[in-house]
Amino acid sequence: MDGHARHRVNHMQWMLTLVALLLTLSFVRGMVATASEESSAIRPLPAEEEGTRELKPRRHPAAYFLYMLGYFHEFEQQLPEALALYRQALEIDPDSPTILASVISIMGKSGDIRGAIPLAEEAIKKHPHIAPLRALLGNLYASAQERQAAIAQLEEARQLDPSVEDVYLSLSLLYEEERDYEAARRVLESLLMLQPDSFLGYFHLARIFVELKEYPAAEAMLQNAISLNPDFDRGWIALGSVYEAQGKDDAAVRIYQEALQANPNQSELRIRLGQVFIKQENLSAALRQYEILRKSDPNNVWVRTRIGLLLLEQREPQRALPEFEGILASQPDDLMTRFYLALTYAELKERGQALQMLDHIREATPADPDLLIRSAQLYEKLEQSAYTLALLERAQALEPDNPRVNFSIGLLQSAAKRYPEAIVALQRAVALDHTNDRYFFNLGAAYERQGDFDNAVTALRQSIELNPQAANALNYLGYLYADRGMNLDESITLVKRALLIEPENGYYVDSLGWAYFKKGMLEEALQELKRAVALVPDDPVIVEHLGDVYFERKLLGEAQKSWERSLALQPENDAVAAKLQKVKGLHEQRMQSQQ
Repeated sequence: MDGHARHRVNHMQWMLTLVALLLTLSFVRGMVATASEESSAIRPLPAEEEGTRELKPRRHPAAYFLYMLGYFHEFEQQLPEALALYRQALEIDPDSPTILASVISIMGKSGDIRGAIPLAEEAIKKHPHIAPLRALLGNLYASAQERQAAIAQLEEARQLDPSVEDVYLSLSLLYEEERDYEAARRVLESLLMLQPDSFLGYFHLARIFVELKEYPAAEAMLQNAISLNPDFDRGWIALGSVYEAQGKDDAAVRIYQEALQANPNQSELRIRLGQVFIKQENLSAALRQYEILRKSDPNNVWVRTRIGLLLLEQREPQRALPEFEGILASQPDDLMTRFYLALTYAELKERGQALQMLDHIREATPADPDLLIRSAQLYEKLEQSAYTLALLERAQALEPDNPRVNFSIGLLQSAAKRYPEAIVALQRAVALDHTNDRYFFNLGAAYERQGDFDNAVTALRQSIELNPQAANALNYLGYLYADRGMNLDESITLVKRALLIEPENGYYVDSLGWAYFKKGMLEEALQELKRAVALVPDDPVIVEHLGDVYFERKLLGEAQKSWERSLALQPENDAVAAKLQKVKGLHEQRMQSQQ
């Protein structure tokens, strides 16, 4: 036993000896004081005053001695020993609400909720007007998920003693869990009328306002909480979160930074600040926050992983590499870290190293569907598709109702031009999650490539309905209409909406030009298609479209040049070859007629 431990044991023994001595003297004095009375029994003092805020033990010497020993063990977190001593005290003084409350409390702390509840109910029958017992029973009911019973007891406790802040807070949480936000609000407003300096009251009331989406009111409550207790970190974090919920990211940054000036070592505040910077795509600022966190906790795997991922996002794989290598050295069985290393090696063009990491993951047969999906996608990126489908099917076997798994299979089948299989997988993804616009978009694309125009339109419209800012879906549907020469006004409107979101997207500009062409607006079509070719000079379809406009405007030489370039970019395109043959013939006829 080391010196510190020995000192602690000696100190404990000294304390116990002192307590025993003092209580023994108290017991002796009690015996002397009652020796001349008719009864030789030790009479306990009158019961604790009903409705009082705090329970005080009876001064029955033997019970009090055992109670104090139990209290000492409870203070030392030695709950079984404390419970045994409290039970002994209760045998001597079975009517003491203080000892009853201590027994019940220890049972609850030890997880014996169901055993504690009947004992607490019996205690209430004996002492119906003691508020702490009511509150204790209410909290036990709450732990047992018997919320209505808990509310009833806590309301009784509040009536018996309106001064206890914890009772109001517990009640408000229960009402919140019951989604009775108005009742929770009334309880907290009552607390604040009695205790206007209750920063926790303001904090909990802010929670209710957040649930009701009354964000300005929540902000005001949290400002009050922070002004009353500037060191209340949860208040600062909650206020920043309220700003984030409203899209006020700059205000959230200001709040987190202000809080960190007062408490620079509060890691959750710094993590929140980093997350807002990531949302704002200010990756360098986010990286600085995580670097500060690493200085205070160099071996924190979570922080090092975030740093590595941010470096990858910033296209700095060389700096990310030692982060993931260091984590793997300390946790060699961490498959997700191996995946991040594989990703880093892929970015460094070290294909062999990347595949080695992926093979290790695959052979370990992980049970994490997300890891399997990511590994499959990276195998595909590294052009090692032999394992891709097998990994995704393993993920599907683990979680058949995981929409991401089915979506990933659908994407893989689409890329392999196996459209019927892709449609089946994407239909399942949509059925499992009908709120994801990307799922509907890719389903629509698979239908279109399969030649099912009507279902393609239905899926694309659903994608746009879910996300009116889905530029790819707006453009795709607009181009589908334009290519078929139908709904041309709507086609132009759809593509213009897409261009408002991504004004420099050459493919969207091509769609607009093509819609103008189909509508016979050749001047507008020429202008847009010239711009599209300038934005995407090496796309054979866009260059072909420009040639089509030139041809319609009888600019045969320009049409020929465009189609020649399109065919050079895509030599197997027979349709363009036929157009080129035609324009060459017409060009020769024109030249001959001019002679």
